[in-house]
Amino acid sequence: MRKAILFAVVSLLTFVSCHDHADEPEIEMIPEETILMYFPWSQGDDHIYQNFLNNISAMKMAVEMNRGIGQRKLLVYLAQSATKGALIDIVYKNGQCIEDTLKRYTNLNGRNYSTAAGISSFFSDMKQASQGSKSYSIIMGCHGMGWLPVGMGPSSAKKSLFDEEVFNGAKGSNHIETRYLGHASLESYQTEVSDLCTAIKNSFGKIKMLVVDDCYMSNIEIAYDLKDLADYYIASTSEMMIAGLPYRTLGMDLINGNYQNVCDKFHTYYSTEYKDHYGTLAVIKLSEVDAVAALMKRINAKYDSESVNVNAIQPADNWRYTIFFDMTDYVKALCNSSDEGLYNEFLSAMDKLVPYKTCTNLYWSNDKEGVINTFCGITISDPTRYSSLYHVKEETNWWKATH
Repeated sequence: MRKAILFAVVSLLTFVSCHDHADEPEIEMIPEETILMYFPWSQGDDHIYQNFLNNISAMKMAVEMNRGIGQRKLLVYLAQSATKGALIDIVYKNGQCIEDTLKRYTNLNGRNYSTAAGISSFFSDMKQASQGSKSYSIIMGCHGMGWLPVGMGPSSAKKSLFDEEVFNGAKGSNHIETRYLGHASLESYQTEVSDLCTAIKNSFGKIKMLVVDDCYMSNIEIAYDLKDLADYYIASTSEMMIAGLPYRTLGMDLINGNYQNVCDKFHTYYSTEYKDHYGTLAVIKLSEVDAVAALMKRINAKYDSESVNVNAIQPADNWRYTIFFDMTDYVKALCNSSDEGLYNEFLSAMDKLVPYKTCTNLYWSNDKEGVINTFCGITISDPTRYSSLYHVKEETNWWKATH
């Protein structure tokens, strides 16, 4: 009798177990983080699209060498033409990364990439595909001209800031392909920084990391706009070579937040491996922006930018009148050694703001190289002598907060 009862209980448990396993769907783990590689349409007379494909392949290689990325998802949005794009899930399985196209986009236009609503739509699809991810990071690859508004760059149709004397548009023997020159001439596909910020805020609230693999994007003006939207911001002070970041070697360090390794591997690549030895990169801790802004307001109350010799400040570009200045070198010129205490306080704040940075001996801008004598990892445009920028820079949130 006891044996019969025991057999019945065991049989019942076995039946229940098999029934549950057969009928209930497999439960997928909620990702700890989703990383989106976002490549909007940027193709022009350069080869940046092919380099976007190389960047994606390099990141896949990094994941394969790491044997996966743990409890994370890797998604790619790639604009394949001016009107078509795709959202792709990079899945690591059996030792290799497989691309699973989740959605194809057609009939796209500039508004999809240049408006907050358009960008938010892409981000919304990403969130849906991320299965309720606990956090997000974004790696952007395209062209850039810092905080300048759309239409003010030298490749724009209007060239409202740069005249022909300034811009070496002929692309002579010194021309090197970077992530600036080229399709940026189509203003309808350019994005205002403010619209990108709005899209991030509306879609995610706040993200862990924003990497902008473009030219001239490591500015205090942009960092101030992003200060409440991400933990870390990674960008270049000068022109980024067309190859972009070497994701094969530093991709997993980016994902894991090993930022010193990111800088070290970036420096190795652009100082010894890549054909053109120009590269700058900085990791900005955005929670420190407010402290730097408060100090800058005190400094501006005591010193006038019009009094400094701008030609003596380290530039990060080669335009006729410098737009992007090394921020620490600028403040040093402002204080003029007369306020060592305030300057040292500023240096301490900058060490916290930019905890990781690297640069080669030279930078590249406007088809010319420049020497880097001092490098703090972030630029400022307060002292620029471009008259066309006077009223524009005074409309930035950074200027309003510090003057």
